[in-house]
Amino acid sequence: DPSFDIDGWDAAHKLAILVSIAYGVHVPLSKLHVEGIRRLTPFDMECAKRFGFEIKLLAVAKSQGSKLQARVHPTMIPAASTLAAVRGVHNAIVIDGDSVGEGMLYGAGAGSGPTASAVVGDIVEVARNLISGVAYTVPPLGLHSDEIREAAIEPI
Repeated sequence: DPSFDIDGWDAAHKLAILVSIAYGVHVPLSKLHVEGIRRLTPFDMECAKRFGFEIKLLAVAKSQGSKLQARVHPTMIPAASTLAAVRGVHNAIVIDGDSVGEGMLYGAGAGSGPTASAVVGDIVEVARNLISGVAYTVPPLGLHSDEIREAAIEPI
């Protein structure tokens, strides 16, 4: 059932994790604006194409001082952009930093191979920690639970 992807919830879960890692905050899914691609029509896609755009489901996060913008929605992007070339089971993360500029991470983000690899990697890490007697050397998100605050998400 592709509903989780089509309705934007897979992207929303990934966004919540990435925002948590990037900003050290907890992001409840209920605070995110989530709009999937279910209501897009072939006419929408054709209009975007006619003007040199593609429509992609984007998960966007931007720091705005003490508040964050975090949302998932269809977005028109230039067809000639690198991000427009991301297709199928591949995902991309575009990071824009004040000092380093823009960079993109790209790779398989779905399917049995990447999912199995991630699960096996997690199991191996847990097993190594159990065997060595090491547990939680670095807490989740790099912060102890009493240091993690809930994100103030700007409404859209």
